[in-house]
Amino acid sequence: MTLALRPARRYLLSNRRHAAPQKDITGCVRALTRLLSVVVAGLLVWIVILGVSLPTADTTRQWRLLWIGFDTAEVAALGVTLWAVYRSRQLAIPAALITGTLFACDAWFDVVLSWGTHGWWFSLATAVLVELPLAALLWGSARSMAHAVIAAPALRLQQLDVVVGDEYDGQPRAVHADLHREQLLRERIHIVLPADHPEAAGDPVPIGRLADVPWAACQPGTGHREMHVRACRELGDFEPDLRYSSDDFLILLELVRTTGAGALLPDLVLGYGAPGVAVRVPAEGELGREVFLLTRRSRTPAVAAVAAALRGAADVASLRSSVTGCPDSII
Repeated sequence: MTLALRPARRYLLSNRRHAAPQKDITGCVRALTRLLSVVVAGLLVWIVILGVSLPTADTTRQWRLLWIGFDTAEVAALGVTLWAVYRSRQLAIPAALITGTLFACDAWFDVVLSWGTHGWWFSLATAVLVELPLAALLWGSARSMAHAVIAAPALRLQQLDVVVGDEYDGQPRAVHADLHREQLLRERIHIVLPADHPEAAGDPVPIGRLADVPWAACQPGTGHREMHVRACRELGDFEPDLRYSSDDFLILLELVRTTGAGALLPDLVLGYGAPGVAVRVPAEGELGREVFLLTRRSRTPAVAAVAAALRGAADVASLRSSVTGCPDSII
């Protein structure tokens, strides 16, 4: 996951690969803001014109084609969203936003166009119980996946001062030529199982033997989630049952202890210890990640002090991981 630091504020952002524009986007953002302001003003005027000019009733042709086409668009958008989430593609973010908007529009038209008819209650029920909850779920999922996409541009706009991110093996992050990146920590990823799980007795543990295990991982669209899915598919040759989700590694560790789930977790969180879990090495090969620091190339004294503190904390974390000896143990 990615930690972005603002002046006197901190935000926990979902880790996601993203394309890095190699130019200053400040001017583009300002121009877009002005353009959208003009569009909003124009739409407000247009709404007033429609309110005084449109009739209260009208006869519409191609009614069947309209609704069949709209529902087809919903199915297509939902299919693209499902594919993008399954493949851990960044396309899942706009796809989820578009699909949620289509469901919200569907609810609005169903309720308004059936007003005064016998089917109005059914339309209201489907809107409240199905369409609007689906729209909210899709919007919330898009929000959880979208945070880190804005981290690098926000650095350029001086909305953020420091970003701490991670890069999992085989999932390279974009290279930002105009930003300064330095490695803070290199750590291994371990299999974490309940202490009483049958496979916990062996070491190392083949991931392929854990196909029936329910898994706990970060939210869809994050680097940890993608690493988890890729490891199970490529090393274990199975599709993981990702039953539990949280962007907090300590919560994932607790889910392993209390629910019987499995997880793939880094040294950093395992160094704090947790009773009732077994930490094992994957038999198919080493998994790892790099934790890095991203700042603007010109650092203020305050940013330099934060960077030095983060380097010191990373050194302490590395030492703790080497001393606790989490692999090959039950903690």
